[in-house]
Amino acid sequence: MVCARNSRSAYLGKDWDYQCGLVPFFDMLNHCNDANQANTELLSFGMFLDRINLNDDSNVGLDRKDLLLVLNKDVEEGNELLTQYATDIDDEETQLKLWIQYGIPPP
Repeated sequence: MVCARNSRSAYLGKDWDYQCGLVPFFDMLNHCNDANQANTELLSFGMFLDRINLNDDSNVGLDRKDLLLVLNKDVEEGNELLTQYATDIDDEETQLKLWIQYGIPPP
């Protein structure tokens, strides 16, 4: 999915009906091409609950649509937060998406 209407937008997932939106701070993370280096992920609270197989969110106080920036591995103090916007950066459609959505020009 390309969020062509909103430059620097983020894909919000199923809890947002697969829409895109502007997420402050998320677009300031550095991009990495290697999935092994990426240490953050943008998830809705609902996606997070689904991932950990938790159905009872009544004591948490968050809505399923609330967005979380989640660390997916330990990050030592002073290291940068990295995300991976796309996996197949050699694909022309992906390059166009990266350029329109995140401002990353094709090679």
